[in-house]
Amino acid sequence: MIKFTVFGEPVPQSRPRVTRHGAYDPPKCKAYKEEIAYSAKCYMRHRTSEAPYEHNLKLEVRIYRRIPKSFSRAKIEAAEKGDIRPATKPDTDNYLKGVADALRGIVWRDDSQVVDMYCGKWYSTKPRTEIEVYSA
Repeated sequence: MIKFTVFGEPVPQSRPRVTRHGAYDPPKCKAYKEEIAYSAKCYMRHRTSEAPYEHNLKLEVRIYRRIPKSFSRAKIEAAEKGDIRPATKPDTDNYLKGVADALRGIVWRDDSQVVDMYCGKWYSTKPRTEIEVYSA
């Protein structure tokens, strides 16, 4: 099992920008993916030499977004307990795609090895992305 956390406000994967010189990720998305990749490399360095893995994998991602400033004290408490969850944009799958892209070549050879996925969104006073990878 691989388990690590990337602290800071999660950034969803947005559509690549296209110019006549090619396509590129917006700077905010690129920086977030680089942060995930760096954390994964640090974690994998202390693991085993078999990475990137070649077998089927399961990916679990938990997104903890900042609690909106407009929330009342009661709503903040409910959000911290998980009773109120962010059912707003950005979509959950956009967060998942960015994480999966960032782990390519570090944890696994290719995204196609991920045969089972889970991603959820919560509110928290400590924004972060929790990532877990298991053998499937």
